[in-house]
Amino acid sequence: MIAESTAKVYVGVVDDDESMRRSLLRLLSAAGFCAIGYGSAEDFLGDLKRPVFDCLVLDVQLDNLSGTELAEKLAESGSKVPVIFLSAVRPEDVAATIPLDSRFRVLHKGQPGGYLLDAINTSIRRSASEATTEIS
Repeated sequence: MIAESTAKVYVGVVDDDESMRRSLLRLLSAAGFCAIGYGSAEDFLGDLKRPVFDCLVLDVQLDNLSGTELAEKLAESGSKVPVIFLSAVRPEDVAATIPLDSRFRVLHKGQPGGYLLDAINTSIRRSASEATTEIS
């Protein structure tokens, strides 16, 4: 489950649970991604030096601005970055709160890390394919 390209692939992680965020960053770094973590949506938005992310991993339930609200705010600004939402409850229980968009996926926090890595790689490939199609 290694990042599929030799180019740097940036994945942003926004989770207010510090131990979960650290675990995710370790998993992503071990898989070859350049992973950068934030403790809140506000920290993410306030990082004026953040790279252009290839994918975001967002906790659905964050304090203040939620993961879904952050994704909506980014989409409103024109961002097409794919987003993997992580939820402590079953994905089907939060599906109604997720905007309908092919760039968004929902995973349960209890799933093995391989599911997240697969979802990230698939989302990045799909996003690249859609960008190529738009240019053609």
